[in-house]
Amino acid sequence: MKIMVIQKKKELFKEVKQKLQERMERSPKQNHIQGNHMVEVEKKETNMLKLKMKHLQKSLKDIKILISIIFFVFILFSCTSEKNYGTIYYFEQHELHTIIPLSCSDIFEHSGLRKISIEDKKIYELLKNSKEEIDFDKKYDPDVRYKIEIGSDVFCIEYSGHFILNNEHRGKLNFINKIEKFISKNKNQSIKVTEPTSKPWGSN
Repeated sequence: MKIMVIQKKKELFKEVKQKLQERMERSPKQNHIQGNHMVEVEKKETNMLKLKMKHLQKSLKDIKILISIIFFVFILFSCTSEKNYGTIYYFEQHELHTIIPLSCSDIFEHSGLRKISIEDKKIYELLKNSKEEIDFDKKYDPDVRYKIEIGSDVFCIEYSGHFILNNEHRGKLNFINKIEKFISKNKNQSIKVTEPTSKPWGSN
C-alpha cells in the first residue's frame, strides 16, 4: 500500500512537471490569443494538482500511523503471550476451613474455585526448583487449598506450604507467602471455575 502511494506521488510530480513545461513552451502569441480563458484553466488545473498532492500526503501519513499501530499491537501481544507460565486455582473464600481435610483429588471436583494465569517468572522458577526438594519419606497429607499447574506438573498445596506433587511426592514450599501475594494482587484478573477439572493421574 505504501509503495502504491509513493508511486502515485511520483506520477503526480511528473504530471506537474509536464504541465509547467507545456506552459513554458507556449509562444507569447499563443498566450495572448488564449488570454484570460487559459489563465482560468491553468488556475483550476493548479488547484486540482494541489488537492491531489494533499490527498496523497494524507494517505501516506495514515499508512505510517497504521503501520505504527500494527507494530505496537504485535509487540504487545508477543510480550503478553510470553508471560503465561501456568495456572493457579484457589478458593474464592479466603482462609476456607472444612470439617474434613481436602485431598489433592478433592480439589479437582470442588466448587467455588477461581483460576488465574501465572505471569510472575520468579514464582514459576521457584515452583520448578521446588521439585528438587522433594521429601520421599514424608507421609504427611496436606489439607489442600491451592492447585497449581505448571506444564504437566500439578502442585496441590495447603496454607502452610506443604504440598503434594502429581499426587505422589511430598514436600514444603518456603515461599507460600509469595503465591498468596500474587493472588491478592491479581485477583481481579481471575476467572471463576464452573466445572470440575480432570485429574491427570486418573480416577484413583
